[in-house]
Amino acid sequence: MKKSTTVYMIGVLLLLMLLAPATSFAQSKVFFWRQWDIDMTLRENGDLDVVERQTLDFSGEPFTYGFRSIVTGTAGNNEGITNVKVREGDRNYTEASTNAPGTFKITQEGSETFIYWYFEPTVGEHTYTFSYTIKGGVRVGTLDEGSGDQIYWTVIPNDHPARVQASRVTIRLPEGVAAQQYTDTTDYLVAAYTGGAEDSTVVIDVGENGRLITYERAFPLLVGDSFDVRVQFPHGLLDIPKPDWQSREERSSVAGTFILAIGVFLAVTGPLGVLVMWYTRGRDPQIDLIVPEYLSEPPDQLSPAVIGTLVDEKADMSDIMSILLDLARRGYVTITEEERTHRFTRTEKEQKDLRPFEKSFLRALLGTKDERTL
Repeated sequence: MKKSTTVYMIGVLLLLMLLAPATSFAQSKVFFWRQWDIDMTLRENGDLDVVERQTLDFSGEPFTYGFRSIVTGTAGNNEGITNVKVREGDRNYTEASTNAPGTFKITQEGSETFIYWYFEPTVGEHTYTFSYTIKGGVRVGTLDEGSGDQIYWTVIPNDHPARVQASRVTIRLPEGVAAQQYTDTTDYLVAAYTGGAEDSTVVIDVGENGRLITYERAFPLLVGDSFDVRVQFPHGLLDIPKPDWQSREERSSVAGTFILAIGVFLAVTGPLGVLVMWYTRGRDPQIDLIVPEYLSEPPDQLSPAVIGTLVDEKADMSDIMSILLDLARRGYVTITEEERTHRFTRTEKEQKDLRPFEKSFLRALLGTKDERTL
């Protein structure tokens, strides 16, 4: 009995010894950011010098590399990044394509710049520091009331694969430049956004007479959410040329507005043309009535667009605009003029009394949304 028990125990021990390495190999890699801080200093030419500190906590199987993605071009509100440096403590990494520990490399994939850095197999907490220059990082405004020059930066993109426990961002403006304030208030034109929506839980502090803006997150940033910051300062204080990405964006916006106008024009002029054809040629003539050659007063039951088309016998852009203005006058849509755009908002008024071409117009303008900015 004792012999069989001993054999059984030896078998169990051997089984445990065999399973132990398998369990070890099955360990997964897990990490998160304990802290992700970014300090930005604005140059007088519109470039931004950035120092970024990432404190990562690695566990499980050892890690050997990491990457940082930065959106560039029109999508990222900048002309790209230069002067990239990477270090861990006193150890400066070398730019190379060898993927060897202590090196980093930069690649461009579409509108994103990737910084890959490599290190010896490691676990535990490590802090890496990145420095780089953002070219053309300021959106240039005008001297119009409410306008100004603006920094709008995606601090942490939405593709970060783990949570960020804490994050703090500072933006330092040049001497003599301060964050702009709302008219007749002491509130500054600064904001922070999580996942694209303004986040009032981010604590924003404006110090040094408006020159130093600090954004500190009160809650972790979860996977899939981006973190953006914004500050506006008066136009003309710095001689900053309009960056190429902004010019491309404005040209694209004009082209988009033109395409929308053409789409609305085609959507409306089809049924409108049929209505005009019926009104001018398709009705049965009334006997014993003298048909006048022109009308001295606009017909009460016709829309401005139909009247305009009847007057000059063609449907043009002014007739299209008359539909929009008439819908606004009748309370189906509101038009709000903003800094450089207009916001069109659908009201809650029932649309059952709208003519078919007016419904087509609203569908072409707003689609399934309740609001659109052009």
